Amino acid sequence: MASNIPIESEQPELVGNSVRPTTICEEDVLLAITRQELELEQARHSDITCQVRDIRSRLEELAQDEASQQEPLRRSQSANWRAERAARGITTIVNLEQSRLDDGQRLGAEVISEQGGPAVESAAGDADGSRQTTLAGFGSQGAETQIVPRRTDRNTRFNFQEFVAHEPDKEHQGALAIVAEAAAADGGEPKRTIRIDFVHVEPGGDSFVISDVVEVDQANSDDLARVRRIARDYMRKGYYLFDKERNQFNPTDCFRKVVDDGTHMIVLQRILGDEHQEEDSSRAKRRR
Repeated sequence: MASNIPIESEQPELVGNSVRPTTICEEDVLLAITRQELELEQARHSDITCQVRDIRSRLEELAQDEASQQEPLRRSQSANWRAERAARGITTIVNLEQSRLDDGQRLGAEVISEQGGPAVESAAGDADGSRQTTLAGFGSQGAETQIVPRRTDRNTRFNFQEFVAHEPDKEHQGALAIVAEAAAADGGEPKRTIRIDFVHVEPGGDSFVISDVVEVDQANSDDLARVRRIARDYMRKGYYLFDKERNQFNPTDCFRKVVDDGTHMIVLQRILGDEHQEEDSSRAKRRR
């Protein structure tokens, strides 16, 4: 007799509301594996990117630290360099001043040994005028050749060859350059002046003495007036004004002429006969 018990049979797996069977093939498995590997690779790439970013940040910090440490060193080296330049400039100035002092002492000894030889008084006061005459000859071709390598100042005495070679402003600009170098190292402004020498021709015409040294700022009208005033006072004392080429000029144009010709030197000389006249006048005044 047949049994009425139902026989259970295998039923297909249902997905969601679908009644269709799900078939898992080899391609689906490979696709899933590939997707997982790609996700892992992306995660590793992200980690590496973060590590690179951290390394770059650290390198930048190290570079900034090094720069901050180098800056004080650079400032210190720059300060040392400026100090060395200033010290060299000061040393040179001291040497020049010592040379000037030595020359002054030597000249003082010469003046004493000459027992009060003729000297030119410092210019002061104000007077004007000009006299036309010819300059008595000075210098000789037989004078000993000697170029002046030393620092010159007021009362420096020359022979003829030294007088010809004397370039007061060239010497002055050399000294200013040294001072300017030191001033620039300290951030200061350099001086901009020129030097004018009044040089007295002593009797005989073979000896010359710097009687006045004037530093002039050409932009300063007071400085220019001072040169003219000194020149006028020398003329009032009986001196004539000449350039190195024996051309005579007056107090008004003497400064510009010696600057234009580049000599920067005003030559002073009493014409033969004027000296005796002045001595006679002095004696007459004393008698009165």
